[in-house]
Amino acid sequence: RQSSTPLVQAWLGISCCAMGYSKSRSRSRGGRGSGGGDERDRIQSMVDEREKLRQARDFDRADKIRDELRDMGVYIDDTGLKWRGRDGIEGDVGGGSG
Repeated sequence: RQSSTPLVQAWLGISCCAMGYSKSRSRSRGGRGSGGGDERDRIQSMVDEREKLRQARDFDRADKIRDELRDMGVYIDDTGLKWRGRDGIEGDVGGGSG
């Protein structure tokens, strides 16, 4: 049953994907299945390294890691101390250190 117009469906598809949601009904999250955990671990390691560099006031190197993460589709919220990547994978800034 389709009750919405194609324009509404297109908008919903774009906005859902822009927010990191899939249009499929699958409820699986990133970090599960083939290689997802490895990607999450790699991102968490990079986020943790960036945080250490920021604390050491090495902002040039921290910014380079931030840019790499951004290119990988990872958003870092330094105020909320959270990060979020593609396919719903997420973690805490400093989350790998206790």
